[in-house]
Amino acid sequence: MERFPLPVGLPPVTVAQAAADYIARGFVPVPIHAGEKRPIGEAWEAQHITRDEVGAKFAIGSNIGLRLGKPGNGLVDADLDCPQAIALASAFLPSTGCISGHSPSAPRSHYWYHIEPAPSHEEFRDVSGKKLVELRSADADQGKQTLVPPSIHPDTGEAYIWHELGDPTPTDAPALQRAIRRLAAATLMVRHYPVTGSRHDFALALGGFLLRNGFDKDTATDFMFAVAHAAGDAEWDDRERCIETTLAALAKGANATGGNRLREILGQGVIDKVSAWLGFDKDVRVSIQDREWPELLPLEIALHQVAEFDLSFMPDGLRTLIADTADLMQVPVDFPATAAVVALAGAVNRRASICPKAQDVSWRVYCNLWGAIIAPPGTMKSPTIEVITKPLTRIEAQWREDYEAACTAYEPIRERQEAVRQAQREKMKQAIKQGTAAAAISIEDEVQPPVQKRLLLTDATFEQMHVILLDNPHGITVVRDELTGLLADLGKRGRESERAFYLQSWNGDACFTVDRVGRGSIHVPHVCTSVLGCLQPARLRQYLSDTIADTAGPQNDGLFQRFQVIVWPDLPQEWHMVDRAPDATALTTVERVFTRLVNLPAPVELRFAPDAQQSFYAWWTQLEHSLRAPENRHPAKLAHLAKYRSLLPKLAALFELADLAARHDFNPGPSAAVSLEHTEQAIRFTDYLWTHAQRAYSCAVSPETSAAQELAHRIAAGELNSTFSTRDVYRHHWQGLNSSDNARPALRYLEEMGWIRELKSATDKGRPTQTWEVNPACRKSPTKGAIGGCN
Repeated sequence: MERFPLPVGLPPVTVAQAAADYIARGFVPVPIHAGEKRPIGEAWEAQHITRDEVGAKFAIGSNIGLRLGKPGNGLVDADLDCPQAIALASAFLPSTGCISGHSPSAPRSHYWYHIEPAPSHEEFRDVSGKKLVELRSADADQGKQTLVPPSIHPDTGEAYIWHELGDPTPTDAPALQRAIRRLAAATLMVRHYPVTGSRHDFALALGGFLLRNGFDKDTATDFMFAVAHAAGDAEWDDRERCIETTLAALAKGANATGGNRLREILGQGVIDKVSAWLGFDKDVRVSIQDREWPELLPLEIALHQVAEFDLSFMPDGLRTLIADTADLMQVPVDFPATAAVVALAGAVNRRASICPKAQDVSWRVYCNLWGAIIAPPGTMKSPTIEVITKPLTRIEAQWREDYEAACTAYEPIRERQEAVRQAQREKMKQAIKQGTAAAAISIEDEVQPPVQKRLLLTDATFEQMHVILLDNPHGITVVRDELTGLLADLGKRGRESERAFYLQSWNGDACFTVDRVGRGSIHVPHVCTSVLGCLQPARLRQYLSDTIADTAGPQNDGLFQRFQVIVWPDLPQEWHMVDRAPDATALTTVERVFTRLVNLPAPVELRFAPDAQQSFYAWWTQLEHSLRAPENRHPAKLAHLAKYRSLLPKLAALFELADLAARHDFNPGPSAAVSLEHTEQAIRFTDYLWTHAQRAYSCAVSPETSAAQELAHRIAAGELNSTFSTRDVYRHHWQGLNSSDNARPALRYLEEMGWIRELKSATDKGRPTQTWEVNPACRKSPTKGAIGGCN
């Protein structure tokens, strides 16, 4: 979808154009009264404006807001309401590519983030009541919005501008809440920073206050520097020495000033607010002892062993390009092989089908596939897909040129046909007036308008995909750089129809109807898609943990299990410089294969040859036994493996078609036999794929160590203080750590591995409080790979 280019630093041309761009970006715009912050309409919370409605809803000169929280698709706004907060923001808030404000009074005063699920709304005020910082968000039934460009601030008359207009950074609620609370605490201290008396005493007291309550040296030093710098205190060397002096005194068990002295300097009200925002427990004081820590042992979640890829799995027509691409790009051969197989399926889709059984022809499967490459960022996944799908891109480019030429040629025909219709209408009117029989309007040999043929889609609404499939009954291929974004979007409330559409399109033979007010009904007899993209291991783990691992969850409907061609290979430890020309013959061969397959004159029906049929039956029998094996009883894995009943016939048919199309004497007929050779290839490739699927699922179905790994990530990221209680862990509701029953085993495991150690239990109103101390090595210099598993 084309976007209106919102300029950074200046407001857009019109409010309606801005609203259209915001909708294209996934935001939810709200019309606001001119010169106000009040939305238009009494029930504005219930409206959801589409791009087609922006011209009517957003009048010239009006303001515009973006909905927040759950109604705003997870958009949240860190609103900085005073100059001190704006000055401190970069030191505490996570970086984001989306920052707005109004200048000159409040530049860069709104930091935007994307959080699913959205956090609760929070405000932080000075003891005087002045608002300092606000985490602007909303629950499902709440109405919250923030003004954005090209609005005018009601009080100052300043225009809102975008300082940075990239995507709001995705983050999680606890991390952002923690950052904003620390920002609020620092802002409050800057506003009450001593202007008289000894700033040295203040620094000593602040250092003791932070260190006694669990801040380590680096965190306390960073906090001190940010506060002093924003307050205009230039004696930084002394402030740093205050931290070191206090830390040394506490390590020896000596006295050091802290919260009591700080209360004398800043006042009880200020310190009570700071303590609450920083999560300090006034009744617990943990002494810092200079004890030796054991060796920090790595946490490793053993990934399932995967089979190595072999080029013999592939049809002859694809092998050379796969090997050439892997060598040029220095990636595992698995990457281009996966892309090639799914691209081959995208060239065929509904153009061919296979009946897996010899006698029962009621079971027919079409040749579309869903696939994904799983690897960390920066491993050349997307460039590999781009190279392999280039033949499809060129075919579609030629189709586009042909379509444009056909439209040019059709235009005079359309005008002539419309003139004939108009003349016939006039004759009909005259006949009706004269009371004579009126002839029906018709045009002999009427020429239909040209239809644009499509192969690939990267970003389109499902309604538009539905329309495209109406004109392209053979199916289309969706290529997405990051598939977890698509999977997450399909899990959002309000996207149920889109999710159902994708689920239907995997079968390749199901119908789908879209009904929209004002647009009528569009019925597609057969929706069929192939899907190809990339998955990052960490995001995959989160997705699987949130959906697939929860077998009773509403989203556990088999969406991920439809990605059957997934690979997660071990990355090579060596890299070599390869600088040569690509193999032109290999690319030409694949282009010939794809071009011939997308231009099949009629759908091809395939059946197994007799010997291939027996081989398939033997494999199928083993599959059914595997489905009943104890190691595959996890519902998610079971559902994935069960879909291999159709996967293998699809692969065998595709491999047969690929090698037939590679031959110079290719002459397709309405039917073809799948050979034993290609059936055996499909069997070996399917067995290989199952090992990679098991690796993917093992990332989410290993609860014994995954909770400890999740906690280790949080500790390494500084989301827990240097000393924390067991309740501090499970109150965040992190994945696998939402109760004391599953938090305690994870804590004990980390204790065994040297990450934490238990301190002497303190008491909270008579109840024992289990308290833990973090090994400084976890944060200062964590060994690469110390936290294993899905990173």
